[in-house]
Amino acid sequence: MDGQAIEPIRRFGGFDVLRIIAALAVILSHSFALTGNAADRLQFWVGHHRIPLGTLGVSIFFVVSGFLVTKSWDRTEQARVFVRHRFARIWPALTLVVVLTVFVLGPLLTTESLGAYFSSSRTILYLGRNVVLFAGTINKLPGVFLDNPVASVNGSIWTLTYEVWAYVGVLALGVWGGLRRWWTPVVVLALLLGFFRVAVYGATGGLPVTRSVLGLTLADGSELWSYFFAGVVLSRVARQGDVRRLALPGAALVGAAFLLGEPVLYILGVAALVIGVGAFGGRFTDVVHRLGDPSYGIYIFAWPVQQLVYAGGIASTPWVMFVTAVLISTVLGYASWHLLERPILLWAKRRPSGTLAR
Repeated sequence: MDGQAIEPIRRFGGFDVLRIIAALAVILSHSFALTGNAADRLQFWVGHHRIPLGTLGVSIFFVVSGFLVTKSWDRTEQARVFVRHRFARIWPALTLVVVLTVFVLGPLLTTESLGAYFSSSRTILYLGRNVVLFAGTINKLPGVFLDNPVASVNGSIWTLTYEVWAYVGVLALGVWGGLRRWWTPVVVLALLLGFFRVAVYGATGGLPVTRSVLGLTLADGSELWSYFFAGVVLSRVARQGDVRRLALPGAALVGAAFLLGEPVLYILGVAALVIGVGAFGGRFTDVVHRLGDPSYGIYIFAWPVQQLVYAGGIASTPWVMFVTAVLISTVLGYASWHLLERPILLWAKRRPSGTLAR
């Protein structure tokens, strides 16, 4: 779901494992919602801030993305190279999923006539906005999955809008020179955390934090971008020492967050813990790395797969859906990586001044 840059495998091998775990956490959380058991999904609370397991998975993606995308910028500090890599990482696989959904899955499953389906403004918007991303995503297609507990065709990709706008933020800071100053991303992170704490978690100020503008809300944006820019900040720390040392204080911050009921401590702690753990490598992470990176493919394919197995009567309970969706989505994720994502990323690397980003 995220743009990442290849680092020496011994140093950052754990990130591949963490991204896969994050994708599986999202599938598990969605398995409860998509079988009509949303109230029973795994979740926990920090103060009165509810964090479903799927949100934890998404936060891991955003932290890792902020860390590695910023380090990718550091390699060239060229806007055109950065944009090319971000495009190569996000849009080819996403476009494939959207096109298959609109032109294969939709026509096969819709309860409407094909003429009505293809002439519907909702179909056109689904195709256009889900490929463009910057204006938010559309979740439903005419007459598709209407008998499922949730009618959404792909409810995972909404986070990608926040992801690409975070890329724009890194690009703007990089072009301006702000990423060369350690304090600039710290200020950005402090502003995001402050807004989230006061206006979203504290619900003060009377701002319409849940109102959607271009597919974005202040509530989701301040939280997701806090994770992302925490990763950006920690990428500055990585220049000065072994980031594996962040794991212990990160775990301590997470523990303090639960004891004190303070979500800001939780966000900072999760970020430090994720980067600290992700920096570990070893024989197992080497093997995972060599097999490829299926995490993005798993993330964007899983929801339609889960909806299909429910509609087909294959899985009607959360855990059966989880196991079935993991098996199918992992195969699709590896196929997407080896047949589409990696070849395009290699093409991006062969371009002048290119470096392989993933």
